[in-house]
Amino acid sequence: TTVEIPGENGKTITVTIGENGSGEVPNDKLPKGAVPGKGKVTEPNKKPSQPVDVTTPARKTPTIDLVQDPTTGDVTVTPKRPDGSTYPKGTTVELPGKNGPITVTIGDNGSAKVPNNQLPDTKVSGKAKIKEPNKPAVEVPKVDTPAKVTPATPTTETPVEIGITRKENGDAVVTPKKPGGG
Repeated sequence: TTVEIPGENGKTITVTIGENGSGEVPNDKLPKGAVPGKGKVTEPNKKPSQPVDVTTPARKTPTIDLVQDPTTGDVTVTPKRPDGSTYPKGTTVELPGKNGPITVTIGDNGSAKVPNNQLPDTKVSGKAKIKEPNKPAVEVPKVDTPAKVTPATPTTETPVEIGITRKENGDAVVTPKKPGGG
């Protein structure tokens, strides 16, 4: 038995039904977006069924986790497959940047770092690409590259009070008192 379901750009996806009564379409053969349309079932030595309303689901896309260190501003980039597993060392990731893509290469731990000074001044949203060695690049439809962090100016600690006492010889003794009696 074969089943035809709508695919991308008017193409039909044909699924062969196995012994267990169902068939599988690999994720990379599914359309980029869900495609509503008509499907039909053809059993061996029989006429195809009447068209049935069906929606072919969109393929699952990889994701890219971006975690920014609030202190340094550096961003850890971790691309993940649709099943949540990480990509191998040597995979390159292109993130949306202000003047073109920001490219990083994944290391042994499945992630890479973008230094704070290579980040855009404001958040940039757009498409990202993940390119595994010797494989075609895959697109991640929407990624937000965070803006660079401006290091915070250290705050000056203010004492609660300043005590001034005079010695008998006339010298003044100045004692700042911090909150909490420090």
